[in-house]
Amino acid sequence: MSITSSNNLAVNNSLTVTGNTVLGSHLTSTLLINATSTIYNGLTVHGNIVQNSGSLSTGTDNVYLNGDVIIQNNKTLTTSIGTTTNNGLLQCNNNVYVLSGKSLYITDAYLSKYLRNFHDGTNAYIDYTGNLILRNSGTTTSLSINSSNNQATLNYNLNTNGITNNTNAITNNSTLTQVGLANFSNDIRVNIGQSIYIINSGLTNFLRMHHSSAAAYIDYTGGLYLRNSTTNSVSPTNTFNINSSSNEGTFNYNLNTTGITNNTNAITNNGVLTQNSIANINSGLNVSGVPFFSAPQTSLFPTSTSYSSKSGFEIFWNIKTSQGDTAFLNHSAGGSGGFNWWTVGTLHNRINLMYLDDAKNLSLLNNVSCNSVNVAGNITCASLNLSGDVVIGDKLTVSNGLVVNGTNNESKYFTLKGLSAYEDDGINTPGYVYGYVKFNGNSGTSSSESMQIQSSCRCVKITYSYDTVNGSNTLYKGCTEYVYVKSVYNLVTSWTGYTAWQVGNNNYQPTFSINSSNQLTVTFPINSDNLNALLNWNFAINMI
Repeated sequence: MSITSSNNLAVNNSLTVTGNTVLGSHLTSTLLINATSTIYNGLTVHGNIVQNSGSLSTGTDNVYLNGDVIIQNNKTLTTSIGTTTNNGLLQCNNNVYVLSGKSLYITDAYLSKYLRNFHDGTNAYIDYTGNLILRNSGTTTSLSINSSNNQATLNYNLNTNGITNNTNAITNNSTLTQVGLANFSNDIRVNIGQSIYIINSGLTNFLRMHHSSAAAYIDYTGGLYLRNSTTNSVSPTNTFNINSSSNEGTFNYNLNTTGITNNTNAITNNGVLTQNSIANINSGLNVSGVPFFSAPQTSLFPTSTSYSSKSGFEIFWNIKTSQGDTAFLNHSAGGSGGFNWWTVGTLHNRINLMYLDDAKNLSLLNNVSCNSVNVAGNITCASLNLSGDVVIGDKLTVSNGLVVNGTNNESKYFTLKGLSAYEDDGINTPGYVYGYVKFNGNSGTSSSESMQIQSSCRCVKITYSYDTVNGSNTLYKGCTEYVYVKSVYNLVTSWTGYTAWQVGNNNYQPTFSINSSNQLTVTFPINSDNLNALLNWNFAINMI
């Protein structure tokens, strides 16, 4: 059955159609419904739906729109509890409103992965699954929030000025981790009882600033250094440091050009005070205990050009390396002067004991009574003049020979002790080498040694002994005494040599010569065997 009408078709009651209903020609005719129409079994529209007035409402069923939906002229689209599915582009030329308590989702079909905008009537929320990433133009990440640890990352180019807050404070109730540089243009305030830490990740090395409401503290591990630097220099200047093992504080030389000034109470030090530079004391120095001066390192004399600008008295320790001697230097107020020793007598009067002037003259202001001089250790001197007995328990070291003045003669005594060897190490040129110790304690490596004979000497007696050692065996050994006698004829001095006696072997002998200036030269024996053996020798020279 079909109903055909060229004009309007009016149906005043129900019209039931079980098959397809075709109204008008394709794409040209329209269907006008003046009253509210209800469609119970779905409506399929293959073209556009254009609403010019009124409302387009759906019931509980789904509405599927495969084309574009355009709502113009302040019109609304109202759906019921069903789902409105739009498979095309949804364009809104005005605001999109979602009621409070409802959400705007970007999600998958199962609502398992989503970005949700929500407002509960009081607060606004952005809910999400996975990481939340804010991107500029869809490419450059400016902010990201990690889904596993909820940490937010602000990228370097988020804002060239960082985060600016001009009103309320920023409150963080958890740990704040700052990876880059943090610049503060105002105070950093921490509540009493809390601390500011500079610390490593293991919480083992730290610098801590703390206030307990009663006192302020700086706690640290390792050494503590205060360094002066106007820039982020890698080698700033240390002004003060505290040693971590001894807890000793060290003020560096350039801490203050005027030092430490105290005008009121005294400075009390209950430990050891170590002064490494000059200590100027403009008033008296009162020492109630035993004074002790110690200097573990060598302290050299100042240069001669600095003497004229100084006055007063200086003490130097270890001026000769490893000898531990103490030197007293009198600046004499820029002039000449010496040392004067005084004491206080029983009547509380001053008594002058002795005076040592700048010409090295020692004046004893009273008698010195001495029958003998007993020395248990060494005596080292350039010249020693004695009128009484000298008893030496160990040895006597003389820098330039021993001269003994008797009633009728003057004697001088020298010693030489060393060895001769032949060296061929495969690197240097093979040759003879020498090593010996002279009478004054100095060492020598030459093949000969010379010494001056005093003008009053008439005879030189030389006792020479030697032995050769190869491994643990002694190959040769012997001893010979040589004598040289002086004679003067027509004001010409000559020396005649003799061999006084000889024992043992005599195949390694030295040679001697005396020139016109009365200088004796001893030429040491040569180890001519070119073996690994050592030739040890000793000379005792007595100038009578």
